[in-house]
Order: sequence, then structure tokens, then C-alpha cells
Amino acid sequence: MPLLRSSRRRAASWARSNAVWRFKSGEQTDLFVKLFSIAASRIRAIQENRHRAVLVPVPASTREKHRTRYEAFCRKLSADMGVADGYGAITVAYDRAQYKGTHGNGDRTANLEFHPERFRGKCVLLVDDVLTTGATFIALRRKLIAHGAKFVIGMFLAKTIAFEDGRKAKEEG
Repeated sequence: MPLLRSSRRRAASWARSNAVWRFKSGEQTDLFVKLFSIAASRIRAIQENRHRAVLVPVPASTREKHRTRYEAFCRKLSADMGVADGYGAITVAYDRAQYKGTHGNGDRTANLEFHPERFRGKCVLLVDDVLTTGATFIALRRKLIAHGAKFVIGMFLAKTIAFEDGRKAKEEG
């Protein structure tokens, strides 16, 4: 029985990793739009502020990855939710190395340009693929508010979890 349970855990872990990879590569956009739309429909603050909300993606590490991952996704999700499309609210000024987990403690916003006219006075729904430490979300939230956002809510496709011995869950399978 423990072997069967372990196999199921590995299969579930692989399925989650595969979904994150498909999201990152811009595949099955309609599926991820539906998932995020369902999740957003259950967040009261978004529903109550839809008329002044804007969907803003957390920028990927490069311009090309950002475009591939978010351009169609933001257009479709914002239309589905009835909120403003904030795809261009934060742009990648220059490509940078990816931050992985707690590594790379530099300024996570140094390579980004903010366009406050796209979100000033609005409720920002900040979307990203994976939440690990929350450092990027917190840094972006602070910058968005400093540039005039009313408030910021984060939504993520997946959350990295750690086992008690310190290993990350995705390393298990």
C-alpha cells in the first residue's frame, strides 16, 4: 500500500509540474484562462471591484518569455473576467537571469519598467505561474502601490511546498 501511495504522489507531482511548464510555454491558454477565471470568481475583493480592476502579469525573465506566456493569456482572461487588460503595465526593460526559490536575492524589479497610467487608482490582480518565497510578489506589490495602485491581490497557478527535511516537493518525484 505505501508503494502505491508513493506512486500516486509522484504522478500528481508530475502532473502539476507539467501544467506549470505548459503555462510557462504559452500552451493551452484557454484551459489556464478558465482555471484563473474560476479562482478569481471566488475572490470577493475582485468581484466587488471589477469596474476598477486591472489584470497585470508578473513579468517573466525575458521579453520573449513574457510575451509567449502572457500576451494572449491576459487578453483572454481580462475579457473573460470583465476587467482591464494590464499586459503592458509592467514591461521587461532588459532580459535577466531567472530567480529560483530563495537564490538571487537581488532587486527583482531592477530590469522592469512600470507604466503607472495603466494601473494608477486601480485594484491590481497580479498573476504569476508559481509562488515560492513570495519575494517577487512582495517587491512588485510595493512598487505598484508606490506608483499609485489602490491595492494588489496575487493569484498563482501553483505554490512550491517544502518537506520538513527542507527538500522542495518538486524534487521528490
